[in-house]
Amino acid sequence: MQEAIDMEFLGREAAHLLAFVLKRASPSDRDYKDLIARYGRDVDFRDLVNGMADGLGLALIDPGVNARNTGLAACCSDRNSPFAPTIDTYQLKIRHDYRPAIPLVHLGVMSYYFPNLQADEEYSARPGSPEQVMQHLRAIAVEMQAADRHLDAIPSTLRKAYQLILDIPEVGENDADGRKGRTTLLGIVRAVMDQLVETNYLRLSTEGKELVYQPRQIYHLYVRRYAGGTMAKLLERIRAGGDSQEDAR
Repeated sequence: MQEAIDMEFLGREAAHLLAFVLKRASPSDRDYKDLIARYGRDVDFRDLVNGMADGLGLALIDPGVNARNTGLAACCSDRNSPFAPTIDTYQLKIRHDYRPAIPLVHLGVMSYYFPNLQADEEYSARPGSPEQVMQHLRAIAVEMQAADRHLDAIPSTLRKAYQLILDIPEVGENDADGRKGRTTLLGIVRAVMDQLVETNYLRLSTEGKELVYQPRQIYHLYVRRYAGGTMAKLLERIRAGGDSQEDAR
């Protein structure tokens, strides 16, 4: 009987921790901080939490010793998960025909902050503005276009995405500051970066008189463990193809 009560309590605590993670609670919350500490020291509790997350098609990102300052994060590890993102997840009030560009915008943000997208790349709180990320994103699209002419390296979904990135106007007459509407590339990039602020992957700070976006360590862990590998390989193939083409010339 007591064992059943203990398991019920442990299950409730594990679910409570997952609830904090999924609602992206502040790690300053006392209950959340206590649960993070237990997750770090109690192997049985950690296994239970990880098992519950796995059953939901999620993987927890644990920053280790910094967890009490950054919190835990979860990302989808199964396309059949009820938490699996769809294109509607990222629509952000963006024009329907522009939405296929969103995955490439995310790639642009990731590779701007972490250029190598490699597992051994050290964390750096590099500041960046939507304008800087937009220019970086356009450069990636140009690389993809160049590689696509001679190398079958671009998946069809990314082909459509890079074509959109090159076709969408950077700014418009009615939103020269990139803040009004999301029908320009700058507006779309800003919307994606603002969403990453809301999900605690980026933070806003000031540099002089400029408002800049900086990556949080939890975003670095996400990119490094769950996003960087595949994307790094894709960019490597594209850039290698571009280099080969230049050599051939």
